[in-house]
Amino acid sequence: MVEPILLVELPLTLLIAGAVFRQRLHARDWAAALAMTAGVAILRYALSSTMVEGETVTGVGWWIGLPANTALIALLVARSRGGSPRRAAALLGVATGSASV
Repeated sequence: MVEPILLVELPLTLLIAGAVFRQRLHARDWAAALAMTAGVAILRYALSSTMVEGETVTGVGWWIGLPANTALIALLVARSRGGSPRRAAALLGVATGSASV
């Protein structure tokens, strides 16, 4: 039940904020929101579980996945330093998303 809420959260927030602040969003803003929503939908589909009941992730899966994800997060945080604020925000956002998966 959480996934559908995540998929429509950003577009609904933009609609409500536009109405509250009486601001029209530009086509670029809508394109970015739709791209992010599509990205979350694709990620959700890609991460959907196909395991049979009772099946678990193997120890090898954890030993490969955990350090790889930790390295990705460390790389993103390191690359966010010293750049533009927009770039830093984007990289830190991706790092946060990677940490919460």
